[in-house]
Amino acid sequence: MKLINNLILASNQVAAMEALVLGVKAGLSVETLREVISSSSGASRAFDAVVEDVMTQSSVPPAGNAPQRGLHTRVKDTTLASELARDLSVPLLVGSVATQAYLACDVRGFANREHWALIEIFEELAGIRVRPEDL
Repeated sequence: MKLINNLILASNQVAAMEALVLGVKAGLSVETLREVISSSSGASRAFDAVVEDVMTQSSVPPAGNAPQRGLHTRVKDTTLASELARDLSVPLLVGSVATQAYLACDVRGFANREHWALIEIFEELAGIRVRPEDL
């Protein structure tokens, strides 16, 4: 059950980070996105947590500390869920995309960072920065 829950969480987090990048690129502020989405049909605890993490915390843990909600855990959980789906012949369209997104971070060397390091890849691809300059 935990694996399936974590797959849903990871998929929601990927969608939230993509939405933030899209919204900012479209000219909306993060605060406007947070306010409107949090009270609309796109609302979720995952979205709220992603916005909070992205806007207030670096994805790089302080020196000497391990990540608290590490990207390596997202890679592990989504990969295991994808393997389970394959073994059970269950299509996993959205979950597979989440797996690939987190794997892209892993191959970039972000395994020992917090899971929201993924937004940095989305920012790079879109040519826009969502995170505050000091993060």
